[in-house]
Amino acid sequence: MSTSIRSWPAILLVGLCLSALVDAQILPERQQMLAQQYGDAAASRLLKEHDQLLAKAQTDGEIPVIVELVVPGQPLGEASQRSNQAIARDGLAYQQALGAVQQQVVERLSRYRTRGGTASLGLKRFAVFPGIALKADTQNLQELLEMPEVLRVTMDRRSRPSLLESVPLIGADLSGAFDGYTGAGQTVAVLDTGVQTDHPFLIGKTVSEACYSTNSWSETSLCPGGVLSSTAPGSAYACDPLIDGCNHGTHVAGIAVGKGQDFTGVAQDAELIAVQVFTQIEDASYCGQDEPCLTAYSSDIIRGLERVYALRADYNIRSVNLSLGGGQFFSPCDTSPYRPVIEQLRTANIATVIASGNNAFTDSIASPACTPGAISVGSTTKADQVSEFSNSADFLDLLAPGSRINSAVQVDDFDQLSGTSMAAPHVAGAWAVLAQAAGGNLSVTDAERILKALGNPISDTRTGAQGRNIPRIDLLSAVQVAAAPPGEWFLIETSSSPAEGGHVICDPLLVERGGDSRCTASPNPGYAFVEWGGSCSGSELTCALTTITTDQSVIANFESNCTSSSLPIADGEAINGELSVSDCLSSIQLSSIQTESYYDEYSFEATAGARYVIGLSSADFDSYLYLLDESGDVVASNDDFSDLDLDSQITHTALATETLTIHATSYGRREIGGYRVSLSEYRPTPSYLLTVATAGTGNGSINSVEITRPATASRLSALNVPMIVGGIPAAEGAWPWQVAVFPGPYLCGGSLLSPDWVVTAAHCVYDEFGSVFSPSEVEIRAGSLDFNAGGQTRGVSRVIPNPNYSVWGFDHDIALLQLASPVTGASIGEVTPLISSQEPILAPDGTLATVTGWGTTSEGGQSSSTLMQVDVPLLGPDTCRQDSGYGSRITDNMVCAGFIEGGGRDSCQGDSGGPLVVPDQQGSYRLTGIVSWGEGCARPEYPGVYTRVSRYIDWLEESTGLVFNQQAIQCGTTCSADFVEGTEVTLEAIAEANSTFVEWSGDCSGTTARCTLTIDRAKTVTATFNEGAGPGPDTCSVSALPVNAPITSGSHVFRSEDSIQVGGGVEVASGAALSLTAPSISFAPGFRVASGGQLTATASAVSCEVIASMAHR
Repeated sequence: MSTSIRSWPAILLVGLCLSALVDAQILPERQQMLAQQYGDAAASRLLKEHDQLLAKAQTDGEIPVIVELVVPGQPLGEASQRSNQAIARDGLAYQQALGAVQQQVVERLSRYRTRGGTASLGLKRFAVFPGIALKADTQNLQELLEMPEVLRVTMDRRSRPSLLESVPLIGADLSGAFDGYTGAGQTVAVLDTGVQTDHPFLIGKTVSEACYSTNSWSETSLCPGGVLSSTAPGSAYACDPLIDGCNHGTHVAGIAVGKGQDFTGVAQDAELIAVQVFTQIEDASYCGQDEPCLTAYSSDIIRGLERVYALRADYNIRSVNLSLGGGQFFSPCDTSPYRPVIEQLRTANIATVIASGNNAFTDSIASPACTPGAISVGSTTKADQVSEFSNSADFLDLLAPGSRINSAVQVDDFDQLSGTSMAAPHVAGAWAVLAQAAGGNLSVTDAERILKALGNPISDTRTGAQGRNIPRIDLLSAVQVAAAPPGEWFLIETSSSPAEGGHVICDPLLVERGGDSRCTASPNPGYAFVEWGGSCSGSELTCALTTITTDQSVIANFESNCTSSSLPIADGEAINGELSVSDCLSSIQLSSIQTESYYDEYSFEATAGARYVIGLSSADFDSYLYLLDESGDVVASNDDFSDLDLDSQITHTALATETLTIHATSYGRREIGGYRVSLSEYRPTPSYLLTVATAGTGNGSINSVEITRPATASRLSALNVPMIVGGIPAAEGAWPWQVAVFPGPYLCGGSLLSPDWVVTAAHCVYDEFGSVFSPSEVEIRAGSLDFNAGGQTRGVSRVIPNPNYSVWGFDHDIALLQLASPVTGASIGEVTPLISSQEPILAPDGTLATVTGWGTTSEGGQSSSTLMQVDVPLLGPDTCRQDSGYGSRITDNMVCAGFIEGGGRDSCQGDSGGPLVVPDQQGSYRLTGIVSWGEGCARPEYPGVYTRVSRYIDWLEESTGLVFNQQAIQCGTTCSADFVEGTEVTLEAIAEANSTFVEWSGDCSGTTARCTLTIDRAKTVTATFNEGAGPGPDTCSVSALPVNAPITSGSHVFRSEDSIQVGGGVEVASGAALSLTAPSISFAPGFRVASGGQLTATASAVSCEVIASMAHR
């Protein structure tokens, strides 16, 4: 465990930039264009990805990205449609316009201008996709995001090969033919790890080769000579078989088009285009024990697909196979960078067939298989069951054999491998066979319909798959239909609404003219069948189609029968839950996120005026929170608590006493997994106004001399949700006293006490050798949310650490800086320190305080260049010593703030010297603490430790000449004040010379100088003073008390510099009190104190001043 002060070397932070720095004029335009192209929900996600890329570049230094550009003359719309339309319409003109904007963007990058051109960028240009790929650091990303030609920037992701007697299973005869069709005259392209083109199983088949690869410090291009691209013969020859994955491409190609003496691939007479798109990685953090390993960048895959498209006129290309991918996607990837070229290939009647991935997901598939327009393929066993490893989802297109598939490997050998990588080339080869059977006149859409309609429906019985049926290709049946004369066979297309509601099975799906079919609806768990649509009608589970002479469309409509009961959640409670496919789907619609997400519901009784903090965290999905009122309207929502965190948090002040409902859900569509939801309530105690006034013919004043806060102070329960340490970004002008302090190479915070005085932590003004920085070494920046820029900077004329501070400890950690010249302006403000008498009122234990600063957002993490704020409950010295792990290290000069049990929020390195403030009940704040030290940051049992400002008011006043020590009530300057309910306030009436206090009236009564009242409503008190110094029973200089003067009630105080002699007739009655203070006190015979009376006699010299009837020291 490390104890740390909370300053941070500023030099490490120079140049850090977040998305907030992007030109404010560019952002709205880009968001509008993204929304026009991809929709509102996608636009929000893509802008968030820009923030994530900037954060990753700050961490990694340089990252590979794909940059989508706005090409002049292209209409906005989906990227694929834009490029398809432009290429079809303009041809060469589009290529020239794309090339021009590519070059324009590249030349405007500072790295291109200063570091040797495109080689330093790792630049890759595209021919179809409207964009470029390159390696970018933080500055490059910032430059790109400020260019109006840039539509969006996305990560150039890396994909791994999808590794793990199949041809007869899909209908081949003993010769490997399908009703005589073998794919002759057709071509299949394989984008993979290269192919052993001279393998006996593949020899003579390769008609074209290409290679696209990447070079960097840990990456080696697999293209001949280490170049980034090549289309020469031999370019796609398989890499070293000793490297894991290098056999993959040969095995895949063999499944698609291989031909041997004993067995064959699917399209044994088809030709092959081999394209190598992988890069060798020598990085253990990526490869693990398999170093070196292989990966394929999205940019290289796209370039490979563009090469296939460029060859469309030279060969009868029917399909391109991608047995690669990664990630998890619960819905089609509408914004995928692969989409434009895949759609372009589809318009050229070339199917892009992609493996779904081998993660055993039952509700999602990998990318790029999720790309719209692609044909996604999962794997089955030879027993016609879904392979245990295969990814599957409702939008998966087809299944094919993928378990223990025998095919070619290096060198001139064969091996059995398993994976969706092996399933995909079965489908890619099938496309070539179908095209031959149809005489070349078969669109991708028609071939897809035939394969889906005639496929063998395989039920996925794995947990989470809901028994969905996906067709496993039956190529023999498909070939027979494709070869049949037009008008002899008709397809029955089926769909479910909603898609997750259930399944439809029509038997058969392909019907000869005049034939019949029977359709059955099967609802998924949580859904019920409602009625048929399209070619069927009625509400029975089965529907008969008879005498079919045209294609049919059958729709099964389902509705959710899930129950959405609200679970109660209480203040301070945290509940572990799980989103599952049996949950209801949220009907809430906001443009910022996708709809139809699984959700759970929690409810609580909210009190008007109370503040509620709701947290939601998950290790399984990006969380999203909604808060609804009793009418079902959304009153608050939150996605990410910050740009650096996927957890959600809502802070809401209830406007009415009512039942509020929490929707705990995910940002993505229909994500599932575990989560933790928590509720914390901050219910402020009611406060009431106490008003005091003076009356009568004399003069006097009223002060509050004692204030006792009730034990039931406001509190905030510890949140049970992880949050970034620095909190949320501060609003402009919210904390105008906050300054950034730069002592030497360090970064600290500070607070303006006046235009020319700053208070900060003492440890911030000492260098590493224990010496105080000279004024010339210190600078401050005021009036800006960014410590790097904006606002006003000032030098320092004096550096004044507290004289009791020692660099060997943490006590007395406070210092003053006198500025060389005052700071002024509308963005500049001051904060008043909290004095001791105000602590019980404004800052008791549990009060929610706010700390602000630019410190690290996690322990040992990166600082924020934007001012952050976070709310934390106060813990006084006694409480902190008792409840925290610090024990006796906490002195009375310190105050703690944070959560003992939950941790999660705190100040951290770089926040040192910054302010901890509390509301002053009059619309502003008081400075109660200065960020000082702590064990780590935001650890449970170790809240942040702050210098307790109230202990240093006298020193602050003496050093600055400013005045802070004023009482809560000091009539004449402050004649009213707010006090929380239950507070006890003692008022004292003080008469001026030649005036006498007479009595209290209003909510106080009596004639003694002090009055104590409990605040339970708004109250008014008046003190009456009359002219003249009345004799009064309480005098300062007396030689004797009156004889026969019983003291029957109240408190009577006598103080004298001389002696006091008490007469024999004085009696202190029960319930009365007599207090005597003098150097000498004597009692005459007969003086008595009755039972229940009180006598206090103190022999002590005093300085006595006569004020009305009351004497004061």
